[in-house]
Amino acid sequence: MRLAKSLKPKAFTLVEVIVAISLAVIGVATTIAALTKINSIASIARNLSGATTIAQNQIDLLLSDSPLTSEYELDGVKMRRLVFFDGPARVTYTPPADWEYSSTNDNLLLLHPHGAPGEATIRRLDLARPETFDDETTKRLTEEVLLSVPRGATNVDLVSREKNPLIIERKETFLVIIKYDFYGEPQLRSVLFLDRKKDQLRFQLTSPRSNFQHLQEVFGSSYFSWQNL
Repeated sequence: MRLAKSLKPKAFTLVEVIVAISLAVIGVATTIAALTKINSIASIARNLSGATTIAQNQIDLLLSDSPLTSEYELDGVKMRRLVFFDGPARVTYTPPADWEYSSTNDNLLLLHPHGAPGEATIRRLDLARPETFDDETTKRLTEEVLLSVPRGATNVDLVSREKNPLIIERKETFLVIIKYDFYGEPQLRSVLFLDRKKDQLRFQLTSPRSNFQHLQEVFGSSYFSWQNL
């Protein structure tokens, strides 16, 4: 009986070894190149993300700090224009001549010159959804104004309320005027509401009754100086 031939492993030839090594080198080189490319893309992405963060921080800084100012002349009178940044848009406003102002975040405080009693504020509030000045909304806003009087105020009452007493940059408005006594002195307060879909501007003036009409006319005339609202 013939025995089967014993099976012995064949040795690799020199050519096969060289080919295998070449393929391994090519694979390693390709892997290193791919990893380098991925690292480069990740680095670029990190740089872009950092640049975006810096840019956004600068925008937030402009929105939170005092507005920029510029001067121009109108009928021989030097006027100050305040410049606010609303995203890419530049929103401008000219306060009444000689009135002092200060700004904190979304609130602009205006004071009559020479220390005369009375102050005006312009405040921006975010809206959860766009509003219209329908009966329900105007009733709610009126109640808010009546409740906004300082602690200790007495004889709080509604003087008037009016829808669209004026249109500012094709936007509707709602005006509420109330009266109250504060430490024995009669006061008047007006609040003009203006909706911009995503937020609301509130123009408020508070003054002793004896000086209210004059300040209301001066402050009110500045409403029309707003641009790009």
